[in-house]
Amino acid sequence: MAIDRKFEERVLNKSLSLLIRHFRAHKFSGEFFASGNGRILLTNEGVLTFEYIAEVESEDKPKSYKPGELIDPKDLCLLEMTDEHGTEWYVMDVFLRRGLFPKFMHQSRGSAQLHYIETNERLQHVRGFGGRVILTSNKPIDLPRNIVTETKHLERRAKSKAGKWIWSGVSLDKAKIHSGPYELDISWGASDTLHCKYTLRKSNPRFHDRLCETIMFLTGIIPRPVLCARSFGHFETVTIYSHRVVPVKMQRTRVPLQPTTERFNPYSLFKKYMLFSLNNSDDSGWSNLSREWTSIILSRNVSVSAEILATCIAIEWATKSYFGNVRISRIPKSAMRKLLDGIKAAKVSEAVTKRAVDVVSGALSQVRCKDILYALHKRGLITMEMVSAWDKNRNSSAHGSRTYAVTQKQLSDSDALFQLLCLLFFRIIGYKGRYIDYSAVGWPISKSKETNVDPQTLSNS
Repeated sequence: MAIDRKFEERVLNKSLSLLIRHFRAHKFSGEFFASGNGRILLTNEGVLTFEYIAEVESEDKPKSYKPGELIDPKDLCLLEMTDEHGTEWYVMDVFLRRGLFPKFMHQSRGSAQLHYIETNERLQHVRGFGGRVILTSNKPIDLPRNIVTETKHLERRAKSKAGKWIWSGVSLDKAKIHSGPYELDISWGASDTLHCKYTLRKSNPRFHDRLCETIMFLTGIIPRPVLCARSFGHFETVTIYSHRVVPVKMQRTRVPLQPTTERFNPYSLFKKYMLFSLNNSDDSGWSNLSREWTSIILSRNVSVSAEILATCIAIEWATKSYFGNVRISRIPKSAMRKLLDGIKAAKVSEAVTKRAVDVVSGALSQVRCKDILYALHKRGLITMEMVSAWDKNRNSSAHGSRTYAVTQKQLSDSDALFQLLCLLFFRIIGYKGRYIDYSAVGWPISKSKETNVDPQTLSNS
């Protein structure tokens, strides 16, 4: 299969340009090199090194760059997408794999398909493998100043391959986490650096790194994506789409990203999530919160009803496990006694009366998930729209039909349900920073409200 090398280099140029402009927007100084090993390195001094195997040729100012030669950022361009709400999304692939280049991107009716090819050093043979792209908005995020991402080849027939991630500024003890088909070994490194080594435990490369997907969903780095891998011959296609159909126009721009006052730090949330997972994991290395997130991610490959049901179950688990002590409006004991006396006075057999008393007393005395959600709404943590979305979809997603009307209704409620789950999980792990509000039009960046519904301080007093 012939490869359009110039086209590959132009697309690679755009990805590199985005990284350059993104870090320049944060006033990071540095030099940008092409040296040939397929990794990105941002040192503590702010030096970003991008290594790959190719000669770079600019579209506007034709110029060839040899491995190791300094690249002039002025020769590069990036790809910009603007949706109907005026939010700009920039294609950003930080976690590049060696020899993995974006083939092309097709945008249609809110669904973006990103095709990747994995090549050998001579750029001759094509081997299929799924890729991942991070979309970041025109409201820049704070990134750590030391990122080293390096991944070895993951071939289809390999039983296990390993790579290494290093994140700076995260204080974690040595631990091992099982995440889907991956096994992660976490330990301390030099200069307060977290070493995270992951090993693929299954031979099928179509499995995603569930932990990374969870973190991306949790932080809002990408706008409510659903990742689906499909194999087409030599290519492995990763489709990223959202439930909302948003018309998108694409254009080239040379305007660098500008810092804004409205920003959030996803790595702060990543730290909270990792600390919680490590401190609350069982013998298998999993925490229940991680299991709930993984079940939602896996359900997205089944159907919308499965995703809605998994989300509703996760919400029910979170409320009863961590918010069960919140003060709710209970039925007065005098009213319960009056109702039970009426049942006992009915002229029916003793067996029927006993059964009716047990059912009614049990139903009225236990705390329902809906009661807890309503109490959280009264305290200002969630909205009534979120409570109604959970109440309408909890049973219908499990026992209802899959007609077109039902599916459309579930899609319309999915944003409120997903935001409800995020707000609960934010409180559970102790995160009170900024986040993307999926329940609001345009998905703006919001700040956590100061409420007295932290799981650690809840009481019935």
